[in-house]
Amino acid sequence: MDSQVQSYQDVNVADSVFDDLPSYTGLMPPPPNYEVFETEKEANTILRSQDFQSITQILRFRLYGHKDSLRQVLQHRWDCHLVEILIGLRPLKFKDDHQAVAKLSKAQKIEVILGLVEPTQSPSPVHWSWKPWKAADETDAGRIAADIDEESCSQFRKVPFMDWLRHAVGYQEDSVDQLVFQHENLSHSLFCYLCRHSEEKPKYFEVKKVN
Repeated sequence: MDSQVQSYQDVNVADSVFDDLPSYTGLMPPPPNYEVFETEKEANTILRSQDFQSITQILRFRLYGHKDSLRQVLQHRWDCHLVEILIGLRPLKFKDDHQAVAKLSKAQKIEVILGLVEPTQSPSPVHWSWKPWKAADETDAGRIAADIDEESCSQFRKVPFMDWLRHAVGYQEDSVDQLVFQHENLSHSLFCYLCRHSEEKPKYFEVKKVN
């Protein structure tokens, strides 16, 4: 009975450390919604226009929906329009080699455009190097807080700006999902550690105060 009471106390201790920690659940992307539909609808209209500057921005931020939908739209564009789009996407590469780009077939131009705007691979998973048991001998709460903040900021910086923009619109982005997962994993790891080592609670209460 005493061991069960102690177990409940340890869980409560761990819970109390997490009371004021920031929540990352707000970063989770919403399901496909009306805003995404409206964004893609407007993007689809612009992709059929001659506003090549806006077309370039839509392609760079991948606001057009599915890759096959974009291919279908591009297939209905004139060759000279495809050349303008390519130059807009990679001005330093294609602007001075206009003739070489013009010699590409229409299908080749479309595939080059898709290759420039579509991600080639998912982001590599990034794991936390900081672990609570590695800080067991660290008595400086400020040092622990600084180490956690440094690693957290490092992971935030690895999410490309265009992924944040797409996430804000409502798209699901693997890089943002991984960021959320890593922070939740840290939270779970620290929670389990404090359940097993309640003697560490004073140190982490100080870490919470520093943050």
